[in-house]
Amino acid sequence: MKKIVVFALLISLIIPANAFAKSGDIAGVYYSTDIKTMLNGYEIDAINIGGQTLINAEDMHFYSFYVRYDDAERELRVDRTT
Repeated sequence: MKKIVVFALLISLIIPANAFAKSGDIAGVYYSTDIKTMLNGYEIDAINIGGQTLINAEDMHFYSFYVRYDDAERELRVDRTT
């Protein structure tokens, strides 16, 4: 049994394992944050994922931005409105 474990460990170190994220995969655990995030002079809610502060792009339309998603291209565009 000990030889099998050692062999499996050696094989796992020799053969590289590749992992790729797919659409819908969980990016990590998100946490609320007390960091004040400002957008166009207004405080906007933010979350923390993996040590990065993020805002919801869909909420940006409340702060003078035009937000649209093209499902065919899987592209999110955010433009400042004048």
